[in-house]
Amino acid sequence: MARHLRPWQDLVREKLHTVSSDLNPDMVKKIWFHLTNSYNSDGQWPPTLPNAPHIVHPFNYGYCFENLLKAELLAGGVDPRRLTADPVKTIKEILTFQQNLILEKANTLLVSENPTERANAAYAKALIEKTMDLTTINESDIHILSSTKYAIRAELLVEARRLVGGVELEKV
Repeated sequence: MARHLRPWQDLVREKLHTVSSDLNPDMVKKIWFHLTNSYNSDGQWPPTLPNAPHIVHPFNYGYCFENLLKAELLAGGVDPRRLTADPVKTIKEILTFQQNLILEKANTLLVSENPTERANAAYAKALIEKTMDLTTINESDIHILSSTKYAIRAELLVEARRLVGGVELEKV
């Protein structure tokens, strides 16, 4: 998320430097407040080990996203064509590891003797397949992953993980 948000943050900071002399000092202070909040580490760098990536909590990403959106609006906007971030690459980096683990476990549970386990596995598999559908993100001309599009996928992933009884993310 840090690599994803940083280009947008840089554009907003650049815009703020350009327009700050024309703005009310209280407005400049408010823009800096929101821009600074957008760098919140919980929304950009989840606790991660090399073999056990965890997803960024949707609330935390939403906090960073919304503060950055406020800073941009108050600064007068930026040219979105200058953004270099790739929302599809970002969401794949964050969710794919766990999606694959959940699918693997769901596939093993689909042959279980227990009908509840089989049903939960089938539902979990369907949820994960939906989270992997990035059509609405691919079709967007915007180079920013909206907090809503991320949150929906992350929350469905968490539900699917629960349905299969969890997956091992790291060996401790």
